[in-house]
Amino acid sequence: MKEKITKEEFRKKFVRTRVYVGDESKAIQEQLFKADIEWETNGKMVIHMDMPFLFINSTYITISNNMEVFRSHWAKEVTADEILSYEIVDCEPKYDFKHFDKVLGQASYDNLWHIDFYERTEKLEDGTVKYRCMCDTYSKIVPYNEETEKLLEIENTEQL
Repeated sequence: MKEKITKEEFRKKFVRTRVYVGDESKAIQEQLFKADIEWETNGKMVIHMDMPFLFINSTYITISNNMEVFRSHWAKEVTADEILSYEIVDCEPKYDFKHFDKVLGQASYDNLWHIDFYERTEKLEDGTVKYRCMCDTYSKIVPYNEETEKLLEIENTEQL
């Protein structure tokens, strides 16, 4: 039985890591997508099946087919089995948003926070939750208030 872990816990555990994927490329990519870690330009599409090495940053994946690059990279090495040993689970939402609530949103393509107005929450086929707002769609939102206003100046989600 796989150990259950939240997306946030999974990202914390595997941020700044590198992995030799072997024949597990598809499974590893799908696991990373569940934690909202995706390709910088191709989102959550399984690609690069021929590349043996993945590098996992805070919210995106990069690749290499060069063993020397992989060996000399500063990121911590993890195994495919480690990545696949977890069941990523959704947490209950912390907030009950209503239409047009003022929020700070963080998209999966960057770590910046943006002021917006909440519209609705959508659960996608792959199990990820997206927050639709007036100006954009976000992977994470928090209420905009005096306490969260400081997030506008930082990129790190760990401040919550």
